[in-house]
Order: sequence, then C-alpha cells, then structure tokens
Amino acid sequence: MTPFILPADSDLTLELKLIELGLKVKTETGYTKAEGVELSYSLPALPDGTCFVSGLIPDTMDAPAIIVAMGKDVNVAGAPIHSFLGQPAPDVEVVLDNLQIRLALHEVPYKDGTLLDAVNAAVAQAPSEVQIWWAEALRFLKSDPMVQGMAANLGVTAEQLDGIWALGATK
Repeated sequence: MTPFILPADSDLTLELKLIELGLKVKTETGYTKAEGVELSYSLPALPDGTCFVSGLIPDTMDAPAIIVAMGKDVNVAGAPIHSFLGQPAPDVEVVLDNLQIRLALHEVPYKDGTLLDAVNAAVAQAPSEVQIWWAEALRFLKSDPMVQGMAANLGVTAEQLDGIWALGATK
C-alpha cells in the first residue's frame, strides 16, 4: 500500500481528480472507490476552502504511475501537506522518546559523571510531579517547561540542549 494526500480547491475538483487517477470508478449507481483503495476525506475544508483526501493505493495498482499523475499535489511518506498547498511548511520540533533522551544524556559528560547522572540526581530531589514526569513521560520536547526548567537548573545552555536533541535523534 502506498500512502498519499491529495489537496484540491473544492470537493468537486477532488472527486474529478480521484476519477481521473482511477482511484474511483463508475458503477451503475455513480462512483465508488476502486477495489483495494482506501480513502479518508478531510472535513471541514481548510479556511481558504482547500479540501483534501488521504488514502492508500493498493499494491495491485501502479502506484508510481498514479503518484506521477498526481504531480505536485501528492504527499507520500508523511511529507508535510502545507508544501503541497503552497504554504510554508511549519517548523516541526524534534521529539525524543524516553530511550533516546536517556541514551543521549548518558553520552554527555557532566562534572564527575554524565548528564544522565545529574538529571537523575536532580529528579530525585525534585517534587513528586517532576519525578512522575521523568519516570513516565514517553516523549520529550525541548520546549517543554519541565525540560527547560531542568536545563536551567543544571546550567545547560540552549545550544547544549540543541546538541543533546541532535544526538538523541540519532539514537
């Protein structure tokens, strides 16, 4: 299955494009999605009237040819739809999972140990809310107030935090 997102300036344009691409086929009672095709429509449309459909093209169809026919309107493999709508892509903050952050912190030297040692020691002295957050959080953002507070508490600069996130993203 090949994923896609197809935007259009109206519902009618969207439907016509799906028919043109063979993702919808004529039946006795109208049009329906082609066999194996999965479609999910966005409702309501964006404020500028743009609407889109996301879906999956089955392996039984020539997905590469369909993708080419879609042209710049297609979004495959999770690329931001904004770029296909002529809008600037939003900055997406890197998210680290709990293993990535811990592995990255373990590699950063800090005083007589590692930054992971320092974070664990600081968390042990912190209020229970911080302890629960550190123990249970599944994802970490640099912009999170807890992360910012811990960094400030340990004297970690914004540049160092960027480096930790870059390192963590490789784990």
